[in-house]
Amino acid sequence: MKMVIVLLLEDNPASRKGTTRALEMQGFAVNQAQDANNLIEILQSGTHRPNVIVAALHAFTEDSLAHLDRTRRGIPVLFLSSRSAHLPSHLSNTPLAADVIVKPFLVGDLIQAVDRMLSSD
Repeated sequence: MKMVIVLLLEDNPASRKGTTRALEMQGFAVNQAQDANNLIEILQSGTHRPNVIVAALHAFTEDSLAHLDRTRRGIPVLFLSSRSAHLPSHLSNTPLAADVIVKPFLVGDLIQAVDRMLSSD
């Protein structure tokens, strides 16, 4: 079975640690990005291409979201948001609008959302 790689962007250290641990306990390999620009750099480098991106929505500006959409090359994106289960209006009609999970979330909900992203890939 091929190892599934998750590229995680979570700027809250406690949330990042908990999310990483939850994903790793389910058998996912987790690579971490420090911020939106770092996440885009990782994607552009082509090394350790992730199967799915899990990222805090608030870590992106409108410009960095547009850049992510251009560089992700079909990789599904799961956004983590503390505000709403709905994407901002400027994202809701774009191919980037993959899925949103609202914080705080249960580990099972996170894993189901990641699995859903992978199955639609």
